[in-house]
Amino acid sequence: MRRSLALALVASALTLPAFAQQIGPGRNGKPSCYEIRSAVPFTILTHVILPDRTRSVARIDPNSAQRHCFNGALFPDERVNFRIVSGLGPPLFSCQTRIDKPIFISGIKEPDGGYKYDVTCY
Repeated sequence: MRRSLALALVASALTLPAFAQQIGPGRNGKPSCYEIRSAVPFTILTHVILPDRTRSVARIDPNSAQRHCFNGALFPDERVNFRIVSGLGPPLFSCQTRIDKPIFISGIKEPDGGYKYDVTCY
């Protein structure tokens, strides 16, 4: 019993790197990275979502930039779903974009007090 358990553990350890490469990013097994640059005067919450529903969540401070990396397969043409969220309810902004260029976020204050977001999606 112990021997078969040990063999199963060794077999799974040997196959893990090959499996991880299959489900990982398409470029040489390296993580995919993206940069977000925010020009809005308040903190925002963003999600980058992959086809398997993996999420990269970022809280971006006012007028700042952040770089994030993740493992996982991208949508066709190396795209991800990008969202600005409030934490509750539907996204405040959503698009599908490439991540080989920075994602720029700006906003225009509307008369009712809310913001209309303008995001550069490629």
